[in-house]
Amino acid sequence: MGAVHQSLLYQVGIDKLPKSLQRLIAEIGMRATVALVEACGGETLDIPKGVIASQAQARLESIVGIDAAGTLMRGHGGARLYVPRCADIQRESKEREIVDLFGALTEQMSVLRAVAHIASKYRLSDRTIERALKGAC
Repeated sequence: MGAVHQSLLYQVGIDKLPKSLQRLIAEIGMRATVALVEACGGETLDIPKGVIASQAQARLESIVGIDAAGTLMRGHGGARLYVPRCADIQRESKEREIVDLFGALTEQMSVLRAVAHIASKYRLSDRTIERALKGAC
């Protein structure tokens, strides 16, 4: 999964994010939520219950930190929690990167070479890059 850029989540506006993500941000903060989405987006997590150390607790703590993991365990312990992938946000982020890179590359090389370079870097087809650039106009 590509990185979900924290700054992009701020730019999108919390009110446009999935409700489940909005609740996570309110509970554990933006940084921990972004870390959770990056590590577990698209997964349903079994949130550990109680104070007995477990692999699930250790994994959660390693992703969001001890404090945020504790908050999740107190509020959702014993429950299953779906972590959204944020595919639209990831796609928007990648498209912004592509447009920015295209602008920089076309100062140094032809449009065709820039598209080919970007396609290779992101492992996408030339047509996909062209569509991303066209959508940005």
